[in-house]
Amino acid sequence: DSVFEKEVPMYFVVNDFRIQVDNPKLWWPRGYGKANLYDVTIDLIHCGEVVSTMHKNLGIRTIKLLFSELHTKDHPGQFQFKVNGKDVFCRGANHVPADVFHSRDAARIPEIVGLFAEMNCNMLRCWGGNVIESHQFYDICDREGIMIWQDFAMACHHMCLQHPDYLEIMRQECEWIVKELRQHPSIALWCGDNESDICTESGWRMWGDRPRDPNDNLVTRKVIPEVLRLHDPERSYQASSPYVSPAAHAAPLEDHNGADWAYDLLPEQHAYPEFTKESIHTLKGLFMGEIGYAGMPSIESIKQFIPPEALWPWRDQPEWLTHATDTIQLYMTWGRIERMEIGVNKFFNFTPDSLEEYCCSAQIVQAEALKYIAEHFRRRKGLTSGVLLWNMVDGWPQFSEAMVDCYFRRKLSFYYVKNSYADFVITGNDPSNGELQLIAVNDTLEPQSGTVTVRDVDSNEIIASHEFAIEPNTKGICGTVPARENVQAMYLLEWKLSNGQTNSNHVLLGEAPFDYSQYKSWCDKAGLEEKYGYSKLW
Repeated sequence: DSVFEKEVPMYFVVNDFRIQVDNPKLWWPRGYGKANLYDVTIDLIHCGEVVSTMHKNLGIRTIKLLFSELHTKDHPGQFQFKVNGKDVFCRGANHVPADVFHSRDAARIPEIVGLFAEMNCNMLRCWGGNVIESHQFYDICDREGIMIWQDFAMACHHMCLQHPDYLEIMRQECEWIVKELRQHPSIALWCGDNESDICTESGWRMWGDRPRDPNDNLVTRKVIPEVLRLHDPERSYQASSPYVSPAAHAAPLEDHNGADWAYDLLPEQHAYPEFTKESIHTLKGLFMGEIGYAGMPSIESIKQFIPPEALWPWRDQPEWLTHATDTIQLYMTWGRIERMEIGVNKFFNFTPDSLEEYCCSAQIVQAEALKYIAEHFRRRKGLTSGVLLWNMVDGWPQFSEAMVDCYFRRKLSFYYVKNSYADFVITGNDPSNGELQLIAVNDTLEPQSGTVTVRDVDSNEIIASHEFAIEPNTKGICGTVPARENVQAMYLLEWKLSNGQTNSNHVLLGEAPFDYSQYKSWCDKAGLEEKYGYSKLW
């Protein structure tokens, strides 16, 4: 029901022409509309015969990133993606190499991108430590309405290589990448690299000294912008993630221009906070390009890469250290594994004494942490504009922040975040003055109305019921609930929309540490296993 056709003469080996499409079917990211694609055929005709044919899937849309160089208390910045003129809140995760052996990538890619779609992500970030994927990857994202934040393949390095020969190699590489991928409507942003602006070797101001200016990096400030100007001038570009602009670098050290510390100046940030409300609330970023919390793989998965004699206790086992992802063996640090144990101790006030207990408790803490992070940024919709969790799925067996391990076994966090990433969701903020506010977030372009009830999981008592009406693409308070001070509880929010759709969400009241057995009892009483479809962890 939407077609176009055009024939033009070719006077030389290249040509340039425009096609007007009346009433086009626009390409939209998930939740905002259909990811409409046109099947386009281009024929090259000579003397009345077709001598060459090309097929392309074309998505008609506009995507722009509106961002400022600084974000301060006195002068709030912005970091907002606009698609077809509409503000889009980006819900997503980071994508890492599909497999440690890249010859096996193609077999894994459909299931990996399927995880993003299943979680209802409308954006994924191809992290700078990644590989440039094949068209198979981008084709699926095109069809699924998943926008792509595409880093060039550079990550966490000191910007010392500025020799002309190196710059020319990088120009050729980036030109090939851009020309190869630019046709895909899913690509929303080109980004120069990952964390090179703030990398420790560069020693940017977040580490408290006066290093060289990251804007001296000719690859991301000169080479790539010139490639994009010639070959893809319409897409937005950011030099690094996070990006240290000239204004951020030049801001006074004394007061950081109204920020608590230098990193707070950046509108887009990365963070790996402790799971405390205070640590998450202190984050100043408007858009989190990376944020995560580690969680144990399932016992079945661990038994596939750790031999039986090394399964427990985990300390001093070299096999665990080898799979500890961010460790430096020279210093014998345990990195994420030890931090998970510390997190369990803070959340449940005990140290696991068996592999089963460690896997279960650590998965719960990760799930609640990522749920809280996702909902915290969604509740601030309008000020914040996106959260990309680190990360979706591992490319090899390890202990990490991934929500799905390399064997495609989903952790509890996958199910919690999937629920928190619904197009319309109701959450509870942190109680104050004896009240819990129910905040509805509507990421659709349609108004949503309905009724929400709140049930105390322990007593099964319905303690509140409210009608609500939320405007398109916004958030609103749909009621309040009494919240007793110094009481730990789980509330179940259940709602039904006027279109017949139903959903629910749980809210933890009170401060950690929680009782481990009581938490598991809450989950059973609330029917979370049946709702989320996970295999029982306990």
